Parts: sequence; C-alpha cells; structure tokens
Amino acid sequence: MTHEFDQAESWLAHLEQILERLRQEYERLRAQLAQVTQEEQQALKGRQQSKQQRKELKQR
Repeated sequence: MTHEFDQAESWLAHLEQILERLRQEYERLRAQLAQVTQEEQQALKGRQQSKQQRKELKQR
C-alpha cells in the first residue's frame, strides 16, 4: 500500500507542476491578448481619425 501511496503522491506532484505551467501560460497569453487588444483599439482609433480628417477635407 505504501508503494501505491508514494506513486499517487508522485503523480499528484507531477500534475501540480503541469497545472502551474498551465497557469503561467494562461497569464502570459492573457497579458499578450490585452496588449494586442489595446494595439488594435489604438489602430482603429487612428483609422477613424484619418477617415474623419479625409471627410473634413472633402467638405472644404
């Protein structure tokens, strides 16, 4: 029974390591997504401003 318990503890430790790596990867991807989202919002805002400027120039 002790061998089985040791084996189960070993598996649990291994699974905890995997879970921690997944948590770290999740946080890294979340930060990357936030950055990309912010960049896309800035690009969209820039395109909207350019469009508005072109519209204003045409009206002159």
